[in-house]
Amino acid sequence: MPKVEAEEKEVEKLFKNIQKGLKVYSTKQFNDKIVGILDDVSDKKDAIDYTIELVCEEYKINKYALMKGRSYKLQEAKVVCYCLLHNCLGLSIRHISDRIFFKWHHSIATGINFYKNLDSKIKAHRDFEEKYNRLFTSLDNKVKTNK
Repeated sequence: MPKVEAEEKEVEKLFKNIQKGLKVYSTKQFNDKIVGILDDVSDKKDAIDYTIELVCEEYKINKYALMKGRSYKLQEAKVVCYCLLHNCLGLSIRHISDRIFFKWHHSIATGINFYKNLDSKIKAHRDFEEKYNRLFTSLDNKVKTNK
């Protein structure tokens, strides 16, 4: 499909979604919701970038490897990053998948569920949790000092 046609379809979807939104909310409420979403995400850009840098530093990898790599070591780094973005910054799975990693939502959800279901009897899980907790504390401190 040519780029112009794809863009036109996205514009059509946008207008349909605006119509749906205006059926549910008043114009002011709908506009406030849009502004809230835009402000919320744009305010977190620095924190998102810092999170990615933090994970890359911990795993001694570059940003490209984190975003595109497939090895086991990189998978663990990705899951840590997904969890930090979701649990510390409060980003939705959809936002992480569509706007940061450009992956299927299921991939992100699986990573977050892995963290939720850690088994402290398994050494690899304990190691993962230790790294995650250390990075979470560092990120949380950074976010709190930048408010």
